[in-house]
Amino acid sequence: PIWREKFHDFLFSLCTGNVRTLTQRLLEFNEAKEVDEKSFAQDIRATTEKWVGIGNRAPNGGPVMLGDFVGEILFKIQKHHLHLRGDVASTIVTMSLVEGLVKQLDPDFDVVGAALPYFA
Repeated sequence: PIWREKFHDFLFSLCTGNVRTLTQRLLEFNEAKEVDEKSFAQDIRATTEKWVGIGNRAPNGGPVMLGDFVGEILFKIQKHHLHLRGDVASTIVTMSLVEGLVKQLDPDFDVVGAALPYFA
């Protein structure tokens, strides 16, 4: 149950752009020994600010491109040599793939906007 709560926090922080919680949860999901947490946090902040703006929207006012955002986070995870728990890593990759499929079916669908009510 505690990991479910932590993953819930992770997903909510992705949708809302909460850099502190997003970084904290990713570090908790990490199984690697040594990570430069400060540098990792700076990269996650820059990535989040690139993809999530005010009001749970992209900086350009459109919907957050969750798949692209998650993809860039995965690159930062690799760059900083984090090793995520297998269940977390596979779920994150699956989310990114599903968002891409949804966007092919309906390019205007707002995945983040549709997901937020489920976090209440």
